[in-house]
Formats: sequence, structure tokens, C-alpha cells
Amino acid sequence: MTGESSIPIGDVLRPKITRRVGCWNVRTLYQTGKLAQVVREMEYYKIELLGVSEARWTARYNSAFAKLTAVVCYAPTDDAEDEEKISFYDSQQKVIDDTPSHDVLLILGDLNAKVGKCNQGKETIMGQQGIGECTNNGERLCTFCQENDLVIGGTIFMHKDIHKTTWNSPDGHTKNQIDHIIINKRWRSSLLDVVAKQGADVGSDHSLVLAKIKLKLRKSRKKDQRPPPINIQKLKDTKTLRSFQLKIQNKFSTLMEHPDEIDMETFNKRQKDQLQAEYRAIDREVKRSARADRKAYTEKLAYEAEQAASKQDMQTLYRITKTLAGKFQSSELPIKDKQGNVLSKEEDILKRWKEHFEEVFNMKDPENETIILPATDTLDIDTDPPSIEEVKKAIAKLKNGKAAGIDQIHAELLKAEEYWTPPILTNILQKIWESEETPSFWKTGLIVKLPKKGDLSNCNNYRGIMLLSVTMKVLSGVRLDRIAEVTDPLLRQEQAGFRKGKSCADQIFALRQILEQSNEWNSPLYINFIDFTKAFDSVNRLP
Repeated sequence: MTGESSIPIGDVLRPKITRRVGCWNVRTLYQTGKLAQVVREMEYYKIELLGVSEARWTARYNSAFAKLTAVVCYAPTDDAEDEEKISFYDSQQKVIDDTPSHDVLLILGDLNAKVGKCNQGKETIMGQQGIGECTNNGERLCTFCQENDLVIGGTIFMHKDIHKTTWNSPDGHTKNQIDHIIINKRWRSSLLDVVAKQGADVGSDHSLVLAKIKLKLRKSRKKDQRPPPINIQKLKDTKTLRSFQLKIQNKFSTLMEHPDEIDMETFNKRQKDQLQAEYRAIDREVKRSARADRKAYTEKLAYEAEQAASKQDMQTLYRITKTLAGKFQSSELPIKDKQGNVLSKEEDILKRWKEHFEEVFNMKDPENETIILPATDTLDIDTDPPSIEEVKKAIAKLKNGKAAGIDQIHAELLKAEEYWTPPILTNILQKIWESEETPSFWKTGLIVKLPKKGDLSNCNNYRGIMLLSVTMKVLSGVRLDRIAEVTDPLLRQEQAGFRKGKSCADQIFALRQILEQSNEWNSPLYINFIDFTKAFDSVNRLP
């Protein structure tokens, strides 16, 4: 029988208070003195919520931060009929479906399921700290957790085996981990520990399973943060690419036919409502098929990763591995100020990074000013507004797989649609060229810090890269092509930097040829390698 208790008035979960929650199969409470024993053990271990099996109940507790839904259950054993097992998990599924998604969900009890220690293909729902081998009931439990984004707490935390086993056979030789405390993945970080207490005794062959929970709330996002990145990998799919092209054509064709009659606010609202309706319909369809397709999707990703590794496609391999791992490592490591003091507050860390990059990008003027002789010849460089052919050429030269600027426009998006995009972008660039006024977001770059080596608390051991607008790079590409066309014939043959047909691979080949010839003829050879500190960042910016 399952019932819902009334909601207590006080807060059960709070961010600064650690709560102790347990589950225990005490077999029965009808024995004389058994209830008093359980209460005594609860007081000794300071347990505030205890799920007692073989009982079955559901309770929802109040909190100012997040409500707690506790589900205490008892699952059929491995020897039970399949119909009984299916009925049990169907009833649990109904309870979970009725639980609000924002609640902290705890499933406590004797689930009679050994999940083992091998978590291959189950990394999102369990760790490698289980014991034994996975049984049929264990597979059912793992599938149930995968379908509902649940995490089996007893398999995550490292303890000795004696503190993992929850059931001892009467002969004392067989020990299993079949009692579990499960939490929804959304609140996984709030689960601090799960351990079996062998010292608790109420005359049962099951051990007390104790969990520590302290509510961890997600930091609220700031309004000025970057929007989620666009998954441009979808454009590789022919169907997706065609759909993107049709939407671009439909959107711009409407604007071109009635440029003065359409209110942009009304147009955007219609587009938003239409997209939201499409999203809701697709979302419902995806949720229906997600459970059946989850395993096939994982196997497909693993196959693609294997193929990418055989083709040396490291970008695709890294992307798939990151998706399969499902892990995120925060890059916000503590750093030190100039005096070597560790900074912990977010404001102090941001000020230190601002100070560091200001020093890197704004070098002091050199003591001896460089003497640059005036040019004797005037170069005939085209200064007319960019043509559509030049824009198409510049778009084609953009490299794929590169990060976008703050406008989130990727090179793949510009290349995906070839009918409307080039002429509209050419029109925009021509207006910018003639007015000599660039958009504000062209002047704003996003600095991303990449660790190099050494002590990562030192800002000097990071390399900063600037993410700029891709549309700005199109105009820059047009100008660079015009300049290179005139200046390239005037450069020395030995000049290799940033010249067509003289890549880094070509220079390495030439250097190897020189080394081989020098070794063959036993002639002396002197090579000078110069590594300038932050060479491109520290160039003096002339007024």
C-alpha cells in the first residue's frame, strides 16, 4: 500500500545543513521491543528519516529551497515471477511520473538487485564502487534508473567492501549489496555519502544503509552570459541541411516581398510562437521514443568514435567521447594575485584576469621608437565596396569547426545556405564599408583562457584566445585578399609567414631537407630558434 503523508511545516533540506537519511530491512516490527531497538539505533546514528522495509510508502516533505519526495519500497526477489517484477516497476514508474520534476527524489529500500561494479554503458546512473556481478534484477534496476535519470548512490562512494554489503546470508559466506538509496540525477551533487553500517543491530540479516544529504543549489545564471552553443554538427545531415535552407529561404523571401508592411516585432512573435509549437510537438515525440532508443544511440556513438579514431579525426573523437562521458570539469580553478595570495571570491578572480589580460594586450611603448621609412611607391589596392563574388570566396575560405563570437554565427551556418546568405551579407558589408561604421558586436571579443603547463594558479601559464565575429572575418578576408594580391609579388621568396602555398608543413619539409643535406655532406649547420614571449599579443599598437 502506498500513501502520501501530509507535508511538515519545517524545512527538511537546507543548503548549510547535512541531513542523515537511511533505509533498513528490519524484516518485521511486530516482535516485542523491535520498534524500540530501531528508534535507539536511529538516535545513535542521528538518522532523521528512515525508510523501513518491507514497508511501502511515499512521503513529500516541505522546504523553502526544494521539496523532498521519499519513496520507500520492497522489490521482488530474483526468484519471483517476471509478471510480479514488471508490476513492481510499473507501480514505481507511476509514482515517479506523479512526482514533480523539481523535487529531490529519494528511492529507499530493499530492491533485491545486485548491480555489480562494472558500469560500462551505465556511467550516468552508477559508479564503479559496487560489489559482485550484476543480476537479472540488477539489470532491471539499471534500466529503470536510465529511463528516469536516477543515480544509485551506493555505487559512487569509495569504501571498504564491508561498508558496502547490505545483506549477509544465514551461513555467513554470501554477502550482497541489494539495499539501495537512489537519487535523481538533477540533485546528484547533494548526495555526500552512502555507507552500510554493520554495527547497527535489530536482529536482521540486512544492514542499515546511511546517506548524508546537503542541498546544493545551482548558481543562478547572469543575464549577460553567452547563449548555449549551436550544434552545427547537425548541418552534416542532408535532411537537416535542407530543412535549414528552406527555413532561411522562407524567412527572407517574406521580408523581401513586403519589406515595409511587416512589423518586425509581430513577425518575430509569429516566428517564436510557431517555433515553440513545433518544439513542443517534437519534444513529445522524442520523449516517447527516448527510452527505447537510448541504448541504440549509445552504441551508435561508440561505433562513430571507433571510426573517427581509425580515420585520425580527433575533433569528432573528442566530441563523441565527451558526450559519452557525460562529465564536465570546471575550468574555474583558484588563481593567485601578483603577491602569490590565493583568490577565492569570484569578483576577485575576475578582477585578476582583467588585470592580467590588460597587461598582456596593452604593452608599454618601446623606449626607442622604431624608425619606419615612408613608402616610395603607391600600391594600387582596390578600395571599392566588396562584391558578391569576393564575399562568396571569403565565406568559402572560412574554416569549419571553429568557435563563434558573441553573435553565435558559425562558419558552417554561412556556408549551409548559398542562395540568400551571400547577397544579403554582401549588402550589409557594403553599407558598413560606405558608412565606415562597424557594428558594436564586431568590436567586442570573448577572451577564452586555455591552460598550458606548470602551476595553473599562475595567470601567466594560460594562453588567451579572442573569439571574434565570423561575419567580421568575412570582410577581413576580402580586404586581406585584395592586399595580398598586390603585396605578394613584392615580398622576398624566403618570406613564408601567412603566404599562400608556404604553410608550416612546407617549411618543416624544407628544414628537413637542409638537415639531411648537411648530414650527408658533413657540413656545419647552425639553426637559431627564437621563442618570443606572447609575440602576437605584445606587439606595440601604434596610434
